[in-house]
Amino acid sequence: LAAEAESKSTFRVRGVRANDGAPVPFAEVLLLVLDKETRTPFRKIMNESADQERALVELGKIFPTGADGIAVLPAPPTDFWIAARKGELYGTVWGVSYTSLPEELEIRLTPTAHVRVHVEDETGVPLVGATVGYLAGDGPEADLQSTVLTDESGNAELRHLETIFNDYSRNQRNRIVVMLPLE
Repeated sequence: LAAEAESKSTFRVRGVRANDGAPVPFAEVLLLVLDKETRTPFRKIMNESADQERALVELGKIFPTGADGIAVLPAPPTDFWIAARKGELYGTVWGVSYTSLPEELEIRLTPTAHVRVHVEDETGVPLVGATVGYLAGDGPEADLQSTVLTDESGNAELRHLETIFNDYSRNQRNRIVVMLPLE
């Protein structure tokens, strides 16, 4: 009876490497419960920097995985956001509701990169407020992801990008794009 009560109040997250499915031991699982206290600050962080990890670290809780790559987390009472990280490996899971939470959730961690960008006009003056984004795919199906605005020095940083910028299976290129602010 005690084990049954525990299984309803917790769930397991298994962190695995995306390339071979091997467990990722001693990683950190980041859980952010999107409740009344966290929704507004979460939106603010995401609007300012699009840095998912920063939002998760500042507003959520971190749970370590064991040697088997598994962390036990409290079952969230409402919507949530979850990610796992270890070194250059990072992964997130979307679309899981607290109402359909499985006993074990798998997060596939992939190698990622952080890209710093500096944007200037033709005279060398830093451009403030330019949108820098990661564009996945080509043509009308391209998907703009992970956007951030340049700061007062014309600098921006995109975090947790795929390290492979070419998707050879679909013959598409992923790239960094800059959109200038309207004047």
